[in-house]
Amino acid sequence: MSDNKEWYQLDQDLNKVREATLAGTAEQKVNNLTTITYNLARESFGIEEKKVNIKSAYQPSRREREINHLREKIKNLHKLFKGALADEREGIKNLSQLRERLCRLRTTASALKKRKDRERKRSHITKDPLRFTRTPAG
Repeated sequence: MSDNKEWYQLDQDLNKVREATLAGTAEQKVNNLTTITYNLARESFGIEEKKVNIKSAYQPSRREREINHLREKIKNLHKLFKGALADEREGIKNLSQLRERLCRLRTTASALKKRKDRERKRSHITKDPLRFTRTPAG
């Protein structure tokens, strides 16, 4: 309820100021009214500080996380493979399977990147075709 009283008081103050000070052309009245309204509202209610939008730290995508995980796993298995005896090496054969999986993930990641790049270039062409033709290809 106190908000309504404050707004009512602001309205009354603006009416008094408007009657007393507004004179001249329409442009002058508009400029004066906006300035006066802003100043009175700032005095009555204060200025609310703008919240700073802090972006969270970069989070890799699911595919990127999986690629990093596979690289670590391959690295560890490779070390084990090099240090293992001949009969133990048979158990570490899934190293090639992990490499194939990593290769597939990288292929799909690069395809996604190329597709996004093509979409971006396509939107630049449709947005401003003349600028696109003036810039060198690349």
